[in-house]
Order: sequence, then structure tokens, then C-alpha cells
Amino acid sequence: MTTFCLMVHNAGLFDVNSMIMAMAFAYGGAMQMIAGAMEWRRGNTFGTAAFLSYGAFWVSFGLMTLLPETGMIIAADGMAMATYMFAWGLFTGLMFIGTLKSPIALRVVFALLTIVFMMLAVNYAIGVEVIFTRIISVFGLALALSALYTGMGELINEMHGKEILPLGVRKS
Repeated sequence: MTTFCLMVHNAGLFDVNSMIMAMAFAYGGAMQMIAGAMEWRRGNTFGTAAFLSYGAFWVSFGLMTLLPETGMIIAADGMAMATYMFAWGLFTGLMFIGTLKSPIALRVVFALLTIVFMMLAVNYAIGVEVIFTRIISVFGLALALSALYTGMGELINEMHGKEILPLGVRKS
């Protein structure tokens, strides 16, 4: 949902505002870190690494947006942001490899997330272009909706004890 809200902003529908920052810290950051801790208790190394890492991404993204507003530190320039997004794209691409034996829905999420991070890295490296930013927002919205579908599929399927929302799990 945090990605969805940010991508709607990137599409040009509204400016960065308190809603995006609140979502970044509370839902994208804190809730994913809590989910990561819960996955650790379940012994799910992939889930732990994913949720804790992307929770930290959202907290760091929020801090990079807010800290310069305090006047205590300058904002990251285009190359710094390109490096940041590239590093996250690289990490996510490696995490994608970890999804290759997972349901197709999860592979789609990590593939789209890798693409979005790499597109953002290019966007920051060349200078923010409105048209390219809007193209990225389309991929980002597809990512957000696929992540929502995957998460709800896992939740609903577990609650019902059967597949209600297909996730593309291979039958063995």
C-alpha cells in the first residue's frame, strides 16, 4: 500500500505529503519490520531478510526525505539517489533468485520490484524526467497491485485452508 501511494504521487496526482511519509514510517517501515521478526520466529530466512530489509528501505527513504527539511543535512543529489536505487535493485534482483522455487505471484512481485528500482536508478542518474517518472509509476502500480494480490492470496488461502486466490503454486 505504501508503494501504491508513492506511485500515485509519482504519476503526478499529488505532491509528497504527510500521508506518504506516515505510510513510509508506519506501514512500509514499522509493519514490515514486525513482519520480519515474525518470519524469523517461524524460521523463514527469506521472509525475515525481505521484510526487515524493505522495512529498513522505507524508514531510510522517509528519513532521506525529511532530514533535509530540518536544515541539518543536505538532500541526496541525483547520483546519490541513483546509487541508492541501484543498490536496492541489485539486492532485489538477488532476492528474486531466491523466489524461483516460490509461487509465481511472489516471483512477479520481486521481478517488478527489481525493474522499478533499476528504472528509478536510471531516472535519478539522468535527471528526473516527468515522462519517464510516469512510466515508472505504471510499473510501480503493477508492483503494488501484484504485492497486494500475493499478500491477500497468502492470507485468504491460509484462512480458508484451500486455494481461493491462485498464486501459481506448483502441485507436486
